[in-house]
Amino acid sequence: MLLIVVLLVVLAPNVRAEAPLVATSAEMAGDELRVRALITFDREPKLSRLIIANPHRLVIDLPETGFAFDGNAPLARGLVSDVRFGLMQAGKSRIVLTA
Repeated sequence: MLLIVVLLVVLAPNVRAEAPLVATSAEMAGDELRVRALITFDREPKLSRLIIANPHRLVIDLPETGFAFDGNAPLARGLVSDVRFGLMQAGKSRIVLTA
């Protein structure tokens, strides 16, 4: 019985779900040759990225993320013709920049 109690105490902190990541601000600047996107998160994100052709897109996959841009969502600039972001499924969010 004592062993079970000790295991529960040791494992309990790991059972708690981590709060979703939060993107607090986003900026984009650029011209027809290059673009710079700056997205600020409340902590360092674990992300993966993929470049897709036809049309050219940069896809950034993130853990579940709240996008708290306060009405200041990044607007397409320069090379980027469209910006999309949101929840893909439980636990996974995505940002897509289309050229």
